[in-house]
Amino acid sequence: MLTGGKKITDIKVYVCGSCLNHMHHAFKDIAHEVREFPSRAIFFRHDGEAYLFDTGYSKRVFENGWKSWLYNKLNPVKFEESQSLSEQLKHDGIDLAEIKGIFISHLHPDHIGGLRDFPESKVILSKGSWETYKRAKLFDLVFYNLFPENFERLVEKIDFETNKDYFLDGSMTLLDLTGHTKGQMGLLFSEYQLLFGADFCWGMDVIDHQLRFPARFFQKDFVAYQMTVEKVKDWQTKGVKVVVSHDKRDD
Repeated sequence: MLTGGKKITDIKVYVCGSCLNHMHHAFKDIAHEVREFPSRAIFFRHDGEAYLFDTGYSKRVFENGWKSWLYNKLNPVKFEESQSLSEQLKHDGIDLAEIKGIFISHLHPDHIGGLRDFPESKVILSKGSWETYKRAKLFDLVFYNLFPENFERLVEKIDFETNKDYFLDGSMTLLDLTGHTKGQMGLLFSEYQLLFGADFCWGMDVIDHQLRFPARFFQKDFVAYQMTVEKVKDWQTKGVKVVVSHDKRDD
């Protein structure tokens, strides 16, 4: 847990399930390896108030009929109820009702799986994600059973004309990381020079490997994806540490 910030404190990363993928199916010039990709969610406080960034998987990813079957066929999911974000937060003594807001990077099942466990928390997402929610196509991978019944009432939409200083105190900037999806959002904690980059790439250890066609196909805008990767690399050269949702586990 990171605690040294003046405004942003108590940053903790949770692993909420995982999926399995063949690395050589996705990347050129990489070994034949089946890798387990963890699904991460972030807890943090701003001026003492509790927030989340994404919510990981939940058992509901298996409960969306034929779409769940197809998703798990192409992207096998490993999940136990003890890995749900809600259970892990309660284990850490955090009351789910105190979560003031949930920043959603994008609407894929491994990022919104736990949303229904926070039925009164504000949901902050980009205008691009909102438009996807309203007009989702099959390969947008939007599972409507994962949303709270009152979801539309909870939503705060962010329109990215520039990067957005969300709390208006310089502590956290919302970043437009479009490419993997339309309007994908990242969080930059300035006090820590730490960027949570969602799925702008599959893992920081493979950021320089070229994607094969099947993996390119599942990027909403591959040209934008490439531009976002170069933008994040530039931030790295300026000393920003970058973490993505599916980085290899170090435990």
